[in-house]
Amino acid sequence: MKLFFTVLITLFFMSGSLLAQEEIERNLQLDASNIEYMKIDVGSGSLHVKGVEGLDEIRVKGLIYGKGLEGDELVDFADNRLIFTLKQRGKNAILKVENKSKWRWFGSGYVSVDLEVQVPKQMDMDIDDGSGSAIVEDIKGDVEIDDGSGSLMVQGIEGKLRVDDGSGSLKIEDIVGVVEVDDGSGSLSIRNVDGSVEIEDDGSGSITIDTVSKDVYVGDAGSGSVTIRNVSGTVTRHD
Repeated sequence: MKLFFTVLITLFFMSGSLLAQEEIERNLQLDASNIEYMKIDVGSGSLHVKGVEGLDEIRVKGLIYGKGLEGDELVDFADNRLIFTLKQRGKNAILKVENKSKWRWFGSGYVSVDLEVQVPKQMDMDIDDGSGSAIVEDIKGDVEIDDGSGSLMVQGIEGKLRVDDGSGSLKIEDIVGVVEVDDGSGSLSIRNVDGSVEIEDDGSGSITIDTVSKDVYVGDAGSGSVTIRNVSGTVTRHD
């Protein structure tokens, strides 16, 4: 019996070591003096994009996490199996983070990348985010976001905002401009918009719209409660 428990304990610690998580950091910079538009295309992991007043470059910090991959294996993955690039094309900047093989699992291993992106405050942006939580804030320009799964917070945008959100909660706050949303599942909260709000389609989950200076339009609201208050313009619903 003692041998039996010894074997169990040994297996427990072996399985724990297989699932141990390691991380490495990668950083990218790009002179933004001639950049007007940025495209971000990323896969799994968290994403935080922030506009910074007076910044003259784009800064990207990536934390690459590996579960079940030892140090050298994770370094090899980051160097040879992960696309992690920031390039300029004309007046556009393109950040791409992608697993070359299209798979996140490697035997017993799993890899994700958490990103922190700082950009000049005045910048038009197009963000394609896969899975994981995301925050986009303090941008003076038009912003378009295509978000897969995970929570999404968008705040402090001065420009047109369009969001196509899959699953997970969506919060939009402190916007100066038009807000357009196509939302899948999860709660949707829109607050403090100096402009109009249009919700084309919402799958499931509650909708809260509070404090809008112009019109509000809600198309197909799906399932879940709808609360609309403090709207200066007209409110139109087509459920």
